Amino acid sequence: MDVLQHKLRDPTLRHVTITATRVSKDLSYAKVFYTLLDPAADDSVIKNSQQVFERISGYLRYQLAHTLTLRKVPHLHFVHDDQLIKGQRLASLIDHAIQS
Repeated sequence: MDVLQHKLRDPTLRHVTITATRVSKDLSYAKVFYTLLDPAADDSVIKNSQQVFERISGYLRYQLAHTLTLRKVPHLHFVHDDQLIKGQRLASLIDHAIQS
């Protein structure tokens, strides 16, 4: 998302990566999945990033309205995607099991 990189200056979003987006059939709703690539990210950092996304979702929707040529601009709902963390944890367990 070019908007996230260039328009937003919130340091909370520095390590955020959008991993997936699911849009409803009628384009009225979009679920945006994101992950934090910060290895020190804990529950408070995740909660803080969620609050930032909730605060800026209207602005992002406004930017999308000017970028997209759609009749409707979806309402954005941000969801933390923890699959990367779970995958890293699983890989670590596998590595540990192989070494034992």
